[in-house]
Amino acid sequence: MIRRHPHVFGDVTVADSGEVLANWEQIKKTEKEKVPVDETKYLFEAFDEAEGLIDRARKRKESKLKD
Repeated sequence: MIRRHPHVFGDVTVADSGEVLANWEQIKKTEKEKVPVDETKYLFEAFDEAEGLIDRARKRKESKLKD
């Protein structure tokens, strides 16, 4: 909270809402530069989870058709 809202919780002083917005844009830019996004890992995990859900749904459907 302090990092994202230093004008409220920290020691940053601002004159108006324009300064708050300018500071916020700089904070977001800095955060994006620090955190590399590993999309391949995320996508593989998402596809694995989706595949598991599809398999579970398929098994439920098959068991209902047998009844």
